[in-house]
Amino acid sequence: MTERNQTNVKVIFALTLIHFTGDFYVSFVGPLLPVFVDKFALSLAQVGLITGMMRMLAFIVQPGVGYFADRYPSRIFIIGGPLLSIIFIALVGWAHSFWDLLLFIAIASIGASMFHPSMAGMIASYAGRRFGLSMSIFNMGGTFAYGVGPLCIAWLVSRWGLEVTLWTAIPGLAVMALLFTITPRPLAEGLRVRKDWATPSFPSVWASPSSRWRGP
Repeated sequence: MTERNQTNVKVIFALTLIHFTGDFYVSFVGPLLPVFVDKFALSLAQVGLITGMMRMLAFIVQPGVGYFADRYPSRIFIIGGPLLSIIFIALVGWAHSFWDLLLFIAIASIGASMFHPSMAGMIASYAGRRFGLSMSIFNMGGTFAYGVGPLCIAWLVSRWGLEVTLWTAIPGLAVMALLFTITPRPLAEGLRVRKDWATPSFPSVWASPSSRWRGP
């Protein structure tokens, strides 16, 4: 089996752990909504604004982030995104108003949108011949985070109060510091560099439009 076909287990594990960590912190918001309602006397419209904004920013922003991640391969998207989620979710317990809370959650949601496109692309680069298995493990990391994150934050807040959210950042920052040392820089090896595909039977999609669509 060639190196190209081998699965880099270390990198797949690191990407899965990043996925888990970023989504773990974003998952805190849902179970804390009743606490926010009590603290800030939120209306149903304000609760809807929080949840709707989270979905909008965490998913609709992703195509734009993916575009820049393709043009500028960098670990800033992979590491920086989860860091934003960790730091600003940790601050929600210290928000002084609804608008502070909304700002913190908005930035955390943007952080969540930053790392998903880059890491999904990296799975293809490091999965080898086990792309399906590697992608399923990567996706499981995020799903598992949304399962255990609410349980953890609900237990912590019920025991020590909302201000405990600040201290939850410590393990997340420690994990990201470790992952920074083992996560490689994204490879800029999309279709653009797959010259072996540029055959008469399968012309390169990166060929000039004029050469691809010119008539005989």
